Amino acid sequence: KAEKKKEAREKERKAKEKSAEVKFTVDAEIDSSQEYTNLALKQQAEQKDTVSTRTASKAVDGNRDGNWSGKSLSSTRSKNGWWKVTLSKVYYISYIDVYNRMDKSQERLKNAQLSLDGTLIGTIPQVSGVQKYTFPVDKDGQVVQIKGVSGQKLQLAEVEVYGSVSKIIGEQTF
Repeated sequence: KAEKKKEAREKERKAKEKSAEVKFTVDAEIDSSQEYTNLALKQQAEQKDTVSTRTASKAVDGNRDGNWSGKSLSSTRSKNGWWKVTLSKVYYISYIDVYNRMDKSQERLKNAQLSLDGTLIGTIPQVSGVQKYTFPVDKDGQVVQIKGVSGQKLQLAEVEVYGSVSKIIGEQTF
């Protein structure tokens, strides 16, 4: 009986993932007529737990260096950890760039789930040799979260959340 429940939950989880899956682009075509700002830069970030000095804030420090020796990677201690940034308020978000570690262990980001305010935006496929993954969003939101599912530590070089400051929710300037 417990095995059947487990199978049913797994089937439901896979169906949700499949229906919510969004293709990522390495070089996304973003509306270049609009000026976007990295809204996550230096914002409040947190993660499940931390390896040494590899705090969550390392992924929003503006440094895309994907090498461990560069001391700018965030890293959880536990397997399948999570990381999130909370923006100062609800913003219009055009797209999100996620930067992976490049020196080794790139597979730690494989199939990680990117969400905005609890809604799945996409799944990171982790392609060897690719550092940047761009996810079109085109929604309002405040909390960006990445959940690891690879069975390994979650490590991020940088997460950039781009939106238009002129499209801030609650203001008259659109």
